[in-house]
Amino acid sequence: MSLISVAGLALTGCSSGPDGVYDFTRSEYLEPAPSVLIQIPDELRETAGADAEGLLVTSLLVNSRELEGSQYCAADLEVSYGDDAFETLTAPRYTEEDAEEDVDSEIIDLANRDLYIPVGSADELEEHLLEQVEEYPDFEEELIDRLWYAYSEHMQDPRDAPATIEEAVQEVRAGYREFYDEKVAEADQAPDRENVSPRLSLGSSYSMDDFDEADLEKGSYFSEDLESVTVVSDCARSSTDEDSLIPFRFPARTEDGNRTFATVDLTVMRNGDVSVAGSEVNGYVVDANGDWITGDDE
Repeated sequence: MSLISVAGLALTGCSSGPDGVYDFTRSEYLEPAPSVLIQIPDELRETAGADAEGLLVTSLLVNSRELEGSQYCAADLEVSYGDDAFETLTAPRYTEEDAEEDVDSEIIDLANRDLYIPVGSADELEEHLLEQVEEYPDFEEELIDRLWYAYSEHMQDPRDAPATIEEAVQEVRAGYREFYDEKVAEADQAPDRENVSPRLSLGSSYSMDDFDEADLEKGSYFSEDLESVTVVSDCARSSTDEDSLIPFRFPARTEDGNRTFATVDLTVMRNGDVSVAGSEVNGYVVDANGDWITGDDE
């Protein structure tokens, strides 16, 4: 992964456009500006090939926003999304597959921690217990008690233990699954901004309807169409103040899921200046001639 520390701004000189344009190619310090356009350059996209084909965000326009009488500073972000980005970015962040994995993890932990049975899956535990009962039938009641006690203590389940080890394992699975199904249901009901915000590294999200300069919380305030975001943060003491960074992620869709293609760290100062305090491009660097080449991919 390449690290281009503090970003340069190539001034456009166009009064109707942004005060600066940043394209990830420069590492020198330049004066901050009230507005900055951050974009993935064509040269980088050509070099990255398939890695850049699934870009979910292609550019970001950052404008400082004046806040009257607030202890905070703010920046208005205009996000340009890639093709079919909304379907990916607004998808629930916790799914049926996640729930199944968590159920399996819970049972593995229970087996290793409380039953002292080292297993790699819930199926493996069930198979082990059934083999034990088949070989030692008189031992079944003790196995049930140990399994049910460990589960019921963890999940605060007051029910009596099932009659057979097979039923006990099934009830344990069902109990954990019911717990995690509630998380799936909650994720399905989450507003789109709560799914988009962490995928762009923007943290806590609010509706723009809740934006009130007299009573602001730090976080990201999204428009209904998700294309405009006002980020409220601490005011930076300098253009590279590490304690006041606003991170933003340019994600890309791949066959194996979403990956981070590039990131930037923004700062906003009390006087309205916006800076790109740092950036990373995942797997690509600029050589001495200013050309994009493949680099380390951490």
